[in-house]
Amino acid sequence: EFISDNLVFISEEKFNQLKRSAVKPNDLIIAKTGATIGKLALLPNHINQALIASSCLKVTFNFKNAIPRYYLYFFTTQIGQESIKSRAEGVQREIQ
Repeated sequence: EFISDNLVFISEEKFNQLKRSAVKPNDLIIAKTGATIGKLALLPNHINQALIASSCLKVTFNFKNAIPRYYLYFFTTQIGQESIKSRAEGVQREIQ
């Protein structure tokens, strides 16, 4: 579930500076670091534009070939969570 209680707002100018981290509705957002590794949500349709933190990654779907909600459900399964966490841990090992 996407909870929008604590959203932080920035200027349009700042958004344009950081637009590399932009997400749009139905992008899958996944926490990739820290204690929240593996938490995920689809950006809801009522949020037209947003930025993600560096602790997250995004997956943007080609709607001709993928159904975002399917991937959301898959990555919430035990297999999906293990897939996320094993790759996150592997990245951390390589950096150290």
